[in-house]
Amino acid sequence: FKLDIKNMAAADLNETLVYNVADTKYTLRLWHHQSKLLKADNLYKAYKDALPRQATVALMQHFGIGVNQRTVSEIQAQLAVEINEINDEIDSLKVIKAFKADNKGVFNPQSGPELLRIFRDYLKRPEIVVTNLHVMDFGQSSKQKEATRTKYGERYSLDKHVMATIDHPLAKLIVELRNRTKLKSTYADGFELGKGDYVWPDGKIHTSFNTTFTETGRLSSDYPNQQNWPKRNDAWVRRLVVPPKGHVILAIDYGQLEGCCAAMCSKDSVLVKALWENYDIHMAWTKKLVKRYPLWLGTSETLDDKPTAKKYRSVVKNKLVFPAIYGASNESIAGYLNVPIDVADDIMDEFWGTFTGLKRWQDELMKGYYNRGYVESLNGRRHNYPLTRNQAINFPV
Repeated sequence: FKLDIKNMAAADLNETLVYNVADTKYTLRLWHHQSKLLKADNLYKAYKDALPRQATVALMQHFGIGVNQRTVSEIQAQLAVEINEINDEIDSLKVIKAFKADNKGVFNPQSGPELLRIFRDYLKRPEIVVTNLHVMDFGQSSKQKEATRTKYGERYSLDKHVMATIDHPLAKLIVELRNRTKLKSTYADGFELGKGDYVWPDGKIHTSFNTTFTETGRLSSDYPNQQNWPKRNDAWVRRLVVPPKGHVILAIDYGQLEGCCAAMCSKDSVLVKALWENYDIHMAWTKKLVKRYPLWLGTSETLDDKPTAKKYRSVVKNKLVFPAIYGASNESIAGYLNVPIDVADDIMDEFWGTFTGLKRWQDELMKGYYNRGYVESLNGRRHNYPLTRNQAINFPV
């Protein structure tokens, strides 16, 4: 079919109806074939579990979410001011004045080649040279290639991680400029009714939700991705979204969900009991770590202070408890926490001495993976080889 399925509203109706008939016919035939394959591989239950969500997702996409156009205009204006201010600061730097003098007064801060010339040739910053790329040398004879098959090459990088290592005001300003420019193009200009890419004629966003794209089985969305909107920095972006009249938007999160899933997978009796009793596993191990290694806290900090306790609890949650649940090594956990390896060894010995069922489940899961070449979630969904240990343990949880 030559039908443009992304613009079916403009297509000839007769052609569209024939297309829909063929689409339905062959989808049904594929479904019968797929069902046999799923049953043969014991995957039919996972399929049946995933099926009911499709109706909900279809409704979510159909109804969409509203966008406050007044807020869009306010944010566009505010970001435009901020972008101009950053550009003025950049233009006032000595190195930029020197570059403009050599280039007929022209400089574009969004130009990668121009920025590269400034950081490499004018500022001579060594940080932009990346030397750990493994590259093939194609300029050799076959014998030479065999003798020196690969070599380490060099390239230049101006990404945000590299820029963060450069102690020069231009680097900081470029990072800020990129951030403001991206926010404006995505969340302000992109949501402007009649002009933006993401707002439909009804004034709403109708993102595409995907239930089968991610390897772990989580939901994803695109055009636009509604799951990566700023939450901490630039949380004001979320003011763009508004509920229908007479409704409110409610944010809901499960408490200790990953801990609960790890308990369901492993049936660790200590972990199960702790969760039923509302035991805060993250805070408990924060206190254990501080007791074992007091230097980990700042000299003037104490867990009696609620904001301090919350900060360090978050660190332990994301750099000790979750990595442990997902199979991280003691060396990795020591690096995440920035503590000596003997401290990490000590605390992890106690952790696994407490949650023996969780450790046993991890070991049995990996044995099954090495034997069968896949791991399964509790409802039978599979993830196949090749997987790292962390990926294999992560998947069922």
